[in-house]
Order: sequence, then C-alpha cells, then structure tokens
Amino acid sequence: MRTLYYVKPPHSPEEITWKQPFLNLLGHQTEKIYREKVNKFWQRFQNTVVEKKFNTPTVCQKLHIYVDGLPVEKYLCKNCFTKTEKRSVFMDEIDNDYLQCPACPHRVKKPNSLSDLINYRIEMRLPPYVAIEKLLKKGAHLHGTESIILILEEQQMWDEAAKGVDPDQQKKNRLLKERDEFVARQINQTLPENEIGLLFTGAYHHIDQELKRISDIQLAYIY
Repeated sequence: MRTLYYVKPPHSPEEITWKQPFLNLLGHQTEKIYREKVNKFWQRFQNTVVEKKFNTPTVCQKLHIYVDGLPVEKYLCKNCFTKTEKRSVFMDEIDNDYLQCPACPHRVKKPNSLSDLINYRIEMRLPPYVAIEKLLKKGAHLHGTESIILILEEQQMWDEAAKGVDPDQQKKNRLLKERDEFVARQINQTLPENEIGLLFTGAYHHIDQELKRISDIQLAYIY
C-alpha cells in the first residue's frame, strides 16, 4: 500500500501572477487577514510534518514530493505548437545549451532544469518551496508532475482571455481534467510500494478523484 498526503494550500499573494490587482482588490486590512490565513495554514502543515515525522531522515528518504505546475516533458517550439496544436511536436536537444524544433528552423536556449526552477522559487521564499527545501535537504525526492504541453495549451487560453477573448468553458474543463489525469498517472508511475507521497495542488484541481481509481494508493488530506 502507498500513502499520498493531499495538500491544498491557499496561495500566498507572492505566488499569484496577477498579484498587484489582487492586492488592490483586497485592500490593506483584508490583505493582512488573508496573509494571516496563509501563515496559519503553513504552521499547521509544519505541525503535521513533525507529527508524521516527515522531517526525520528515515521517513524523509521514503517521501516523494509532487507540485502542480512542475513539468515532466521537454519543452516544444511554442510557434509550432500554436500553429499546429500537435501535442507530439517536441524540441530536440542538439547540444548542451540549445533545443531545435523538429518542425521548423526555430532554435532556442535550453530551459532551466527542474532543480533550477525549484531553486529559483525557493529564492523567492514562496511558502510551498520553503517547506520543500527543508524536506529535500533531508533526503526527500522531487518529481516533475505535469504535461508541459497541457500547461502551454492552458496558458495560451489565458493569454487570449487577457486580450478580451472569453475562455471556452468546455475547453477549460477539458484541460483541467486532462491535467489532473496526467498528474495522477505520473504519481502512480513514480510512487514506490510502501512509500509516501506529498502532493501540493491548487483549489480548482480534483486530482484526488483520479487517484481514488488507483486501488493501492491511500489518500490522506492536509487542509
């Protein structure tokens, strides 16, 4: 039996890309209350870490961490993806520093590695990554979790929404469900028998509904 702790933290204002309009909307006093809510959640989470002994080397070495938004796959040429919408178009690695699109001459500098991305978010002191940093130092394993293609497809939808194009609700629902299904498959493939998973995910995701289809994964919730 495998155990997965399902964590749905409230986003801190620093994690929200539209932060300033969000803070303006909240107002100073409401922002203060919201930050207190976020801080209380992470204090409860730290208490759970101690209670479950996640921070001890013996348990931590069996701990596998998943965070929504962290990609598994190589990047692809966004121009070709936008034109063709073919999910099979990936960037080919042509040397240590650059990627080449197989469908056009487009050549780009290789994106940062997963560890670079994590280190960047730790440097920003974003709450989930501060918690992750402590666990990684004690031997926890971090996995890429999401399909970069689905993430880019969703980003394209929100880019269009920012220009005044209303998102198609069916497409929005489909992308969210496909992302949830992908994450559940990734967890199933990478979480070993008798070990522990820790999934950090946003409020709109329902990855737990997909995980419930997997008979040997036991879910526990941290809110």
